[in-house]
Amino acid sequence: MLSVIFMAIENQADRSKVIEIYEKYSKLMLHVAIQVLHDHASAEDAVSESFEKIINNLHKVGDTSCYKTRSLVVIIVRNTAINIWKKNTRGGYGLGNDEEIESLASNSPLIDDKVVSEEAYNKLVVAISSLSDTYRDVAVMALIHDYSYSEIAETLEIDYNAVKMRISRAKKMLREKVMG
Repeated sequence: MLSVIFMAIENQADRSKVIEIYEKYSKLMLHVAIQVLHDHASAEDAVSESFEKIINNLHKVGDTSCYKTRSLVVIIVRNTAINIWKKNTRGGYGLGNDEEIESLASNSPLIDDKVVSEEAYNKLVVAISSLSDTYRDVAVMALIHDYSYSEIAETLEIDYNAVKMRISRAKKMLREKVMG
């Protein structure tokens, strides 16, 4: 199925970029999805859906080997897997329990801060990394990848107002960590 998606990309440079992302991160993406879903077939579905989201936001992806691309890929696949898990449990009515959602992704890879040497940026990355997944994911997408609130809501399949609230809370937590 992914080969059909790849071939649908008309621009050769974009197709090459997506194939490169696939070659570099597909195993990591599958691993993250399996950690959440505990089912290989569902995890493969999460990876496919994630690639569709990545393709739709390909203009946001720079160097495929950089830390920012890796973190974006992990965020997208983890949240896609969580959304699949929600749909497959309790008739799609959601979990109703943030702690249960947090436990789904608790073993997924954290953002690593080894790429950029600027002190302020590293301090921010460390502060963002210490946030829970709920706040870290939206903070990374908004503050590091420069996604708009609506792009985050669409990509992570969460309500726009929830994105606004999470980013607001994440910024408050980050101010306390960085300034305090």
